[in-house]
Amino acid sequence: MPNAIDAFRAQREAAEAVYERLQEISAVLAQVGQEVDAVAGNAELRALLQREEAWLAQASRTISEVSAWRQHEARRFLPSVAWRWALALIFALAGAWIAGAGYSYTRSPTRMSFVCCAPVRRLSSRLRTASSR
Repeated sequence: MPNAIDAFRAQREAAEAVYERLQEISAVLAQVGQEVDAVAGNAELRALLQREEAWLAQASRTISEVSAWRQHEARRFLPSVAWRWALALIFALAGAWIAGAGYSYTRSPTRMSFVCCAPVRRLSSRLRTASSR
């Protein structure tokens, strides 16, 4: 059966091992801290980071402007479509009313045939006179 002195020695050895490990970790952290300070002190890197921050700020402003524009466009979409359909409905109703009222816009058949065929007749007569020459 282990006695109290053996338990104390085991605890002391464990504490020394933890202390040594902490010393190693402390040394590594100090080295990492120096490397971070060296990188952070680089003027070119700082300038690059500042430019990137400016680009991100501009991108953020652009996104907010485009978002506001799209919201404005969405608010205007439905009323414009409603006005178009209302105008089409008015024309359809007006056409139905005119058709129902008995208005007639027909022309005489002889005049219509003359109007439709007059250019063809003139062209065919020109072709005949040109071929006879």
